[in-house]
Amino acid sequence: MHPWLTCPVVKFVTLRPSAATSKSIVSFCDVDWDANRIHVRRSIGLNGAVKRPKSRNSVRAIALTATLTSELRRHRMASPFKADDDYVFPTDRGTPLDGRNMVRTVFESALKGAKLPQSRFHHLRHTFASLLIAQGAHVNYISEQLGHASVQITLDRYGHLFDQSYGDESAKLEAAFSATAASGLQAVAVQKAATGFHSTTARTGGNPHRTGV
Repeated sequence: MHPWLTCPVVKFVTLRPSAATSKSIVSFCDVDWDANRIHVRRSIGLNGAVKRPKSRNSVRAIALTATLTSELRRHRMASPFKADDDYVFPTDRGTPLDGRNMVRTVFESALKGAKLPQSRFHHLRHTFASLLIAQGAHVNYISEQLGHASVQITLDRYGHLFDQSYGDESAKLEAAFSATAASGLQAVAVQKAATGFHSTTARTGGNPHRTGV
């Protein structure tokens, strides 16, 4: 993997873009290291002012992969700003990292350094949602992770991707039905065998191998 793509902030925004929007900011105290969660509770406004997000849905807990949690631990140990109240990705002075500056100086530089085509930062968010849909995540979970105000917004934006997953789900249903049917036939066969065994035992006085008197 190219060194640019192993940068902690690049890994973070790639694997969890829903927690790394241009306005969201998180401190180390927002990370639940044991549960692999990060809590988005604040945003950065004009002139770097830190405030609570306007939308209640923007205040949410976002799941982290175990690998990403470990990466954040290593990043914290190497950072000069590692106190609970310090920002996970601050500027050189420890102040909040402006989202637009992060996109320009980190994200776009990472794409250029790795010789990848330029892409909008917001595309990471769409990729994140697409991957969740492809792996069969529930729409409610996806909506919560993205901070949408309602599930309907998620369906309006990504409904066409859910449609593509219907074929896979139908195949799973077919397989499950076939397995259930096979199990049912096997159960019937076992029941018939058991019934025949008990019937023979009753006729031979308790000895199933005795066929006559």
